[in-house]
Amino acid sequence: DPPVIPATAFASRSVGTIGTSTTTIVSPDVMAQAVQEGGWSWGGAPGGTANALTAALSPAPASLTAGMRITLVPTAQSTGPVTLALNGGAATAIQYNGAPLIYGELSTGCPAQLLYDGAHWQLLNTQPLEASMSWNPGTISNGGQLNQTIAVAGAQNGDYVDWDHTGNWTGLQVTATVVSAGLVSIQVNANSGVGLTPGAGTLHVRVRHHI
Repeated sequence: DPPVIPATAFASRSVGTIGTSTTTIVSPDVMAQAVQEGGWSWGGAPGGTANALTAALSPAPASLTAGMRITLVPTAQSTGPVTLALNGGAATAIQYNGAPLIYGELSTGCPAQLLYDGAHWQLLNTQPLEASMSWNPGTISNGGQLNQTIAVAGAQNGDYVDWDHTGNWTGLQVTATVVSAGLVSIQVNANSGVGLTPGAGTLHVRVRHHI
């Protein structure tokens, strides 16, 4: 009888046959290469709509199984709760940290990695909401305060905000918060003993949902 491949065969990179088949040859090198290339879990650009995705794996899985992973490259930004129907199956909710998506977690052209937990798809990576604008804050007098707002679509109260600006902000205290839906406020305080002038530049804001 032809040999049966033990589990250790793949570690030793040997070649054998599956079961008692005399025609099916398995090369661990080929199998390892297939796993490395990720073709079995590659969903590519999904179909459907931004919030109701469809995708297909090849070969098609018999069913959704806990631990299954898939990578998609969205062609549109999500704007609310999102579902995924895989290989013609039922639409299944995509969550992040166990909660429905809100806005912008899926971004155009940014690969999204999904893990099926047995009930939902869990998004393993998210994209920040971003906005930029030209800003010249002028001179901020000692003890003075300056507020600047910038629109960031999808931002919500309680979200995390990060910012940067190409000027010189040494000696200034800056906080960035979402003050209302879709609006971020940059508050600048000067308490160094002298007025300070950061200079003109580009304000860049990144927002991540607090879930």
